[in-house]
Amino acid sequence: MKVVITGAAGFVGSLLVVELAKNRNVHEVVAYDNLSSGSFDYLFSSFEGKSKVRVVLGDILDGRNLDAACLGADVVVHSANIKLAADPHQFDQVNCWGTAEVVAAFERSKASKLLMVSSIAIFGTVNNADDLKPNPASPYEWSLLRAEEHVMRLVKQEGAVILRLGDLCGVVPSRMASSRINSLVFRAAIGDKLDVFGSGDAVVNITDAESVAAEVNCFLEGKLKSGAYNLVDYTLSSLELVDSIRNEYPELEVIFVSHHYDSKGIPVAKSGELCSSSGEISAAIKKIKKALL
Repeated sequence: MKVVITGAAGFVGSLLVVELAKNRNVHEVVAYDNLSSGSFDYLFSSFEGKSKVRVVLGDILDGRNLDAACLGADVVVHSANIKLAADPHQFDQVNCWGTAEVVAAFERSKASKLLMVSSIAIFGTVNNADDLKPNPASPYEWSLLRAEEHVMRLVKQEGAVILRLGDLCGVVPSRMASSRINSLVFRAAIGDKLDVFGSGDAVVNITDAESVAAEVNCFLEGKLKSGAYNLVDYTLSSLELVDSIRNEYPELEVIFVSHHYDSKGIPVAKSGELCSSSGEISAAIKKIKKALL
């Protein structure tokens, strides 16, 4: 099986390159990235199946380069997107139209499976937790929703899966510090103070990197049906998150900022059809702590 992974130098992409290289059913992993924000430094380390990995430097807006990378592919995993941009127009260009190019390359390649990594950010911060519907507010959130629409056509044809992730945490090969949760643990580890903005009731929906790897492997094995899924392992308040970190670092100092502000957020439940099981946030924090030692 040949698998193409876009955004392969990023947090999720690097994780999947290393994980899928271990898969005995995978004979080639194409790591596709333009290195605009990620790094292939992890390829200097040894890992099982590394010889299967082939790096392609390219942009997802470059249809010709995508076609060459996807030639003969069986599976395409699309994890490339941007969360920060100097110009809001960039979100639309990269996230929306970049995804359109990936979908077009996928269809031309005759690959059988497509998985898109998206975000629960499409639900916004004001929503009905019992009947979640997309409610984007920012240019980033809108761009992801538009990107999903390109893939949703294939979902309806039983040919694609969308995995919507929350705030990521966990040990990955590249860009570990880009995770807000990982960064909080790192700051606690070096004796820095943590800020809690508002009342501390803001909802934090967290996705463990290990669950992402597990779901993608299930997808390759045909255990995940075509559809859009919310992959959230831990839902807790910002204060509960900080308290969980403080359990590992008892000397941690916490500063409350604008504590009269009524924080917002909505809890997002994990889709029941998913394969992975969720543990406790404390276990995830312990693993991040161990990686820092």
